[in-house]
Amino acid sequence: NLSACNLAHTLYTSGSTGLPKGVMGTHQMTVNRLTWLDKRLPVNDDDVFCLKTSIVFVDHVAEIFQPLINARPLAIMPPDKLKSSIELIQELNAQKVTRLTLVPSLLKNMISTGAILPHIQWIFCSGEELLSSALTGFETTLPKASLYNVYGSTEVSADVTFYAVERENIAQTAEQTSLPIGQLLQNAQAWILDDNLTLVPYGTPGNLFIGGQCLARGYHGQASMTADRFI
Repeated sequence: NLSACNLAHTLYTSGSTGLPKGVMGTHQMTVNRLTWLDKRLPVNDDDVFCLKTSIVFVDHVAEIFQPLINARPLAIMPPDKLKSSIELIQELNAQKVTRLTLVPSLLKNMISTGAILPHIQWIFCSGEELLSSALTGFETTLPKASLYNVYGSTEVSADVTFYAVERENIAQTAEQTSLPIGQLLQNAQAWILDDNLTLVPYGTPGNLFIGGQCLARGYHGQASMTADRFI
C-alpha cells in the first residue's frame, strides 16, 4: 500500500561538500512544504508561477507542483532566457509572473539592470547566503514584491526555515551584513548541538540538526553515510 513515506524522487546533491549523493525524498516532504506555502501565502486568482530551476535541483519540485495543485498557470522559462538577466526579466514580464524563486546572486544581477518587474508579488531567495548588498535597489526594481529568505538543502526538501522581510523594513535590513534564516516551517524541528550532540547555550556556535516531516529517507546506495548523517 502507498503511504506518505513512499519514495517520490531521488535527487543528487551538487557535490559541493564532497561527492554527489542521491537523496531519497518522500511524498511527505513535498506535501509538507507545499501545504506550508499554501497556508503562509495563499494562491490568488491572478498568480502565475515560474519554472526556471533545472529539474536536477530540488527547488523545481515546488515550482512545478504548487501551481499544479492550485490550478494556476506555470510559465516555463526557456533555457536561452536564463543566460541574460535582461532577457529573463523581459520573459517574466511578458508572462506576468507573480511568484519567483532566485539565488541571491541572480537577484542582485537582475536589480543591477535597472529594469522593473511590476507583476512580481513574492520573491523567494535560496541556495546561497542572502547578503544585504543583494537588496540595494530592491524596492525600485520590484515595486510590489515581498521577500522571503528561505534556507535548507536537498535532504530537507529544499527549505526548512524562512525569514519574511517586510517591504517597509527592506531599507533597514539592507544595512545588515546578512539576513537571518528565520523560523521553522511547519512539522519541522531544529536543534543547535555541539560535537557530542548536546544542546548548546543560547548564543553559542554549534551544528544545526533538523528533524520532522521535512527529512529525507537517506542516501541511495550509501547505507553507512545514511547511518552517519541521519542519526
